[in-house]
Amino acid sequence: MRALLRSVIPLLCIYLVASPSFRLFAQDANLPSAVRVGIMLDSPKARIQNLLPQLRERARRIATEKKRNIAAVILVANGDSAMHVAKAANCNYLLRMNVDLLNEVSLGSGSEGPDVNHTGMERAVDGRIVITYRLQSISDDNILAEERHTLEDLEYPMDPNPSAFETVVSRAVESATAACMSKLKKKM
Repeated sequence: MRALLRSVIPLLCIYLVASPSFRLFAQDANLPSAVRVGIMLDSPKARIQNLLPQLRERARRIATEKKRNIAAVILVANGDSAMHVAKAANCNYLLRMNVDLLNEVSLGSGSEGPDVNHTGMERAVDGRIVITYRLQSISDDNILAEERHTLEDLEYPMDPNPSAFETVVSRAVESATAACMSKLKKKM
């Protein structure tokens, strides 16, 4: 029994050590190079900035598609230009998204004044959510998708629960990411 274990254990160790690296090497040699999409998501509002790590990760998961060999990476500018950061990360495309909250009050001619009975406290959003996004090729600066979407009152719940706000912002980011990736897939 001991003799059998002495001969099997080293072989098993060699197999476990060598096998994964061999498989990774073999896969890389057979696959065409992946299309890399850099995702840069930001917001000027502190309330949304607190959600950015989860939103970025969700956008990355939506943009990544193994069947089409699309790999998404999260990028953060940190003062550099977005294109510079994307080029440094060897990206083929850059998806830039910005999520903002607009507290709009229109008092122009023909519009009603503010509702003095409405304090805004019963709303979780405190204004309109605006998401702007742009999918751009790094190599030729060709813009595949560019849009600005304002979520209207009917598109989000009037629930004071903070999770309702997270859900609305998350859905807006997911929708923008899916729309851009659809345009990219059509181009491929």
